[in-house]
Amino acid sequence: MGTGQVVDGVGLRRLGVRFGHLGLRELLEPQLRSLVAEQLGVPANWLRPEVSLEQDLAADSLDCTELVVAVEQRFDVRIPEAVLERVRTYGELVEAVIEARLERDGGMVPIVFLRATIAPGPRSARGTVTRSAWLSPYAVETITADARRAGPGGRLDVVLPASAPLVAIERVRECFDPLVEAGVAIDVRHERPSPRRAVA
Repeated sequence: MGTGQVVDGVGLRRLGVRFGHLGLRELLEPQLRSLVAEQLGVPANWLRPEVSLEQDLAADSLDCTELVVAVEQRFDVRIPEAVLERVRTYGELVEAVIEARLERDGGMVPIVFLRATIAPGPRSARGTVTRSAWLSPYAVETITADARRAGPGGRLDVVLPASAPLVAIERVRECFDPLVEAGVAIDVRHERPSPRRAVA
């Protein structure tokens, strides 16, 4: 099957970071819902997890084949035939897309708490913005939007807890990589542990 560019539901143009099962559901399900509704000509609110594609939505084998082609192109995945044979409901289709995406991306990032500071560029009238949040698609969307508004020459500093694994540093940096093209410098690092006070 061919592949196409993925434009996810929160406006990020790449999925450079793996958010895991729940995060991918948050990112991809609204877009998948819209695509399935359009392909099958049904209202999006009909698409509940237990709804049968064939029995409830009257999708024949040709409809299902065209739907799979559209899904693989939109989400840049390849769903194995063995998995497709078990897909009967909309909920199972969602799970198949999520699992294919996780398989393609090779895993997921640990969920960590982060503190982001966005300093504006020299031509921006905006002030410094600080946000603290758990790493999630929504947090990435919000921080990315703030950093873009900082303009060229702006800076994004992201601090993770000292206990966060090294892989989290790498994955968070990948998540914000598109900002480099907008002229925003990025620094992702561990928090420095505070020195212990001597006890008399």
